Amino acid sequence: MPWTLALIQELSLLDLSGNSITGQMPSQLSLCKKLTHLDLDNNLLSGSIPFWIGSLPLLGELKLSSNQFSGFLPHELFNCSKLPVLSLSGNSLNGSLPSEIGKLESLNVLNLDSNQLSGPIPPTIGQLSKLYELRLSRNNFSGQIPDEIGQLQNLQSILDLSYNNLTGKIPPSIGTLSKLETLDLSHNQLTGELPQVSEMRRLGRLNFSYNNFQGKLDRLYAHWPPDAFAGNMNLCGSPLKKCKDLMLILLFKKISCGYCTRSSSLPKIGLNHITSKLTHSSLQLYQFLIHISALVFHTYNSRYP
Repeated sequence: MPWTLALIQELSLLDLSGNSITGQMPSQLSLCKKLTHLDLDNNLLSGSIPFWIGSLPLLGELKLSSNQFSGFLPHELFNCSKLPVLSLSGNSLNGSLPSEIGKLESLNVLNLDSNQLSGPIPPTIGQLSKLYELRLSRNNFSGQIPDEIGQLQNLQSILDLSYNNLTGKIPPSIGTLSKLETLDLSHNQLTGELPQVSEMRRLGRLNFSYNNFQGKLDRLYAHWPPDAFAGNMNLCGSPLKKCKDLMLILLFKKISCGYCTRSSSLPKIGLNHITSKLTHSSLQLYQFLIHISALVFHTYNSRYP
């Protein structure tokens, strides 16, 4: 990338996206104090994101996605208080997302997808009150989703936290994001029950799949496709399996049986040949007997409860 671009000190917009530019960003660009838009998406730029970006007082759009940048997010970056668009997706950035992210109060778009960022999502993200789009998917974020994310009442386009290592329950405050159109929390390790979404009237796409959610789905979820909840073995209710069927399956999983030891999959409930000793708690099947076509009990000097 030629450093001579910095000689154009009146430069306000620089768009070199979609080329095959290699190397690092020249530090001489820090002399372009009137730069408002810097778009270097889809190149082969490498090295760290330079600290001098924080010295560009008028910068309103920084797009460095789909390059080969690595290293930490420089703290100086968060001095760009007028920055509405920050897009750094598709790089190899690592380290944590600093709490100083809350200083970028003009942000409308924050896209950090597909990096190697780790650690918790800082609660200060709730200070980004103008945020319209938040993408943090395909990183290594861990810990709980901060309750402060519910303060982002202007979120509309998307909230995407998928493909991370997030744990704990979904904060109920997410259900108050009434303008949100897309919510994706899939492929994490989230637990508990799903939040109420009655206030999310604009929601057109949601994905809670491949977590550890449990419980009965609220009737408001009934019209969503089953794929939106796939991979949560302890979820039940429309559009998934009936809850009484799930209870039966979970009960049989607790029963050791000769067939189970010879098969990697759970036998069909319709016909079982259970040979091990059954405890009293295992035999609380009365409300489910309608689902069972045959039961063959073999005991040795034992009595049924």
